Amino acid sequence: MSDKTTYGATVIYLENGVKEALDFYQKVFDFTLNYYQEDLDFGELDTGTTALMIASYNAGLYMTGPKFSDYVTAKPKNVELAFTVQDVDACFQAAIEQGAKLVKEPTTFPWGQRAAYAEAPDGTLLGILTPLNSG
Repeated sequence: MSDKTTYGATVIYLENGVKEALDFYQKVFDFTLNYYQEDLDFGELDTGTTALMIASYNAGLYMTGPKFSDYVTAKPKNVELAFTVQDVDACFQAAIEQGAKLVKEPTTFPWGQRAAYAEAPDGTLLGILTPLNSG
């Protein structure tokens, strides 16, 4: 076993709508569902690198204990899920068609990166980006 620490997953906790959120991320980003635990309403998506997990508040409470509510009610929201894609415009359009809200339309920045921003139906800020060095 390696001593190197790796980033394992990002978890989005939702009061409700876990299955809908899993569907959204599968349809927009073509992720595969690795696992779904129906009684806790918790799922894991294969992103190809690091897992993306969507979990109900009940799952969060079960896994982390009574202090969980302190974390899900904390303000401000300060997380963006950034996804690198080859075709920002097509992926952004797919997100909008699946119910995401426009934050910023696809733009090519002076450093060559193309990016768009949307709010997923679950409220998460999404960055849809070409790789930084894509030119």
